[in-house]
Amino acid sequence: MEEEIEPSAEYIAAFNLGYKLNRISPEIADLVDHVAVQSDKFKAIKAGISQHKDEIFDSYRLDWLKDERGEEIPKEIDDIEPEKD
Repeated sequence: MEEEIEPSAEYIAAFNLGYKLNRISPEIADLVDHVAVQSDKFKAIKAGISQHKDEIFDSYRLDWLKDERGEEIPKEIDDIEPEKD
């Protein structure tokens, strides 16, 4: 079993800043996300931006991609060929 590492308060603050930045101004968040700085603080900001983008993407999933139980349909099912007459 792996030990969980508790992130520092500075990392959490930077992560939250990136998350809020993408929520409030996605255009500016895109610019920040493409900055080539590799500091720990920027990595945390980019992780927050990425987390919010992933949540937005997941919220836009179409209902027809889910079965009647609300579970996601496996991607292999998309490969079904149409019926031939």
